[in-house]
Amino acid sequence: ELVNDKNMCFFGTVSVGTPAQNFSVLFDTGSDVFWVPSTKCGKKCRFHRKFDPSKSTSFAPAHRRSTIMYGSGKVLFDAARDDFSIGAVKVQNQTLGLVFSEDLNLYFSSFDGIFGLEFGGKPETGVDGLLRSKALPANIFAFYMPLDEREPGEISFGEMNPARFTGDFQWAPLRPGMYNKWTVSLLGVQLCDGDSCESVSKCSVDRPCAALIDSGTTLLVAPGHEVASITRRLPVDQGCRSLPEQNLRFVMGDPKKPVVVDLTPEQYIEKDLFSPGSCALSWIPMGTSTGRTPLFVLGDTMMRHLYTVFDVDNHRIGMARYGGLCGGGSFFLCPCAAVRPVIVAAEWCIATKPRQFAHTVSWPGSQRQLHSPVAMVLRHILASLGRILQ
Repeated sequence: ELVNDKNMCFFGTVSVGTPAQNFSVLFDTGSDVFWVPSTKCGKKCRFHRKFDPSKSTSFAPAHRRSTIMYGSGKVLFDAARDDFSIGAVKVQNQTLGLVFSEDLNLYFSSFDGIFGLEFGGKPETGVDGLLRSKALPANIFAFYMPLDEREPGEISFGEMNPARFTGDFQWAPLRPGMYNKWTVSLLGVQLCDGDSCESVSKCSVDRPCAALIDSGTTLLVAPGHEVASITRRLPVDQGCRSLPEQNLRFVMGDPKKPVVVDLTPEQYIEKDLFSPGSCALSWIPMGTSTGRTPLFVLGDTMMRHLYTVFDVDNHRIGMARYGGLCGGGSFFLCPCAAVRPVIVAAEWCIATKPRQFAHTVSWPGSQRQLHSPVAMVLRHILASLGRILQ
């Protein structure tokens, strides 16, 4: 079960060490790092639980110091190895980071640490440890992020929960050369009014973009020119007096068998994000790319409306409608928001994503670039918290 922090982020419990010390972590498909705060962090982690290595008989230091860089700060941690468990599954000798310094962005975060769900790279992520344990019935995990902010979310490892979805899955293969990251080909972004659709993106079958399906990002992220193209064709009444009429459509995966996801205006417009009573598109502009390929980040704005399965062995992501919410109709075209409207609270989950404009994770011998929109939104949130933060 995942704690639902007003539909802004979803986090659960992981136990580290022997005997176990419990931490709340963000399960993050866009991260290749597993870290928790340590007792060395002191006052900078005062609102978080801290791991005490001296109380764990299975702890082993790795004698490496590393940094995670953020657009507005950084996190410093010591690499180590220890056991961890999620539910009944226990993993031995797992690589993790023990944070000894964190900036103010994470200071007020709702959870303690990050559980990276990328796989097959270096260093070993949390999901790599679960795969190594061979305790899972299948090498998959699945997310349920409810529309109702009062309802807890769910992540299941090794199996799907049939009660959470209805109908068949549509599967999108991971992009070639990026099989350790949860990134698929984005074949198009369209605005659709009934049967009439207009392309609002340069992404196409001939020149697909990349789309990271990211459980740790609250909104939708795209390069600035892509967001500008969408907003020009999709004016939003900031006073929420009326909503656009078009659905926002994403076409992903294999051109011969594409996955089509439609979001209704109630689903892609966020209420009260920057001020009470205001409306804004769920898009954040950012200069994202994977080499020469434009990168989109499709976060919880999309995942809140789909049961999403991440299949490690088959290098693919599956999506299905939520069970019990929508009956009949075309795949993904049922207006679920009309059943339980998406109302987004004004409070932003500050560490969703603590990640930045260009998040660099530096381990000895490796450097990775990840992406998230949080820095832009944090400016608005931190401005309102300015007196507290000074």
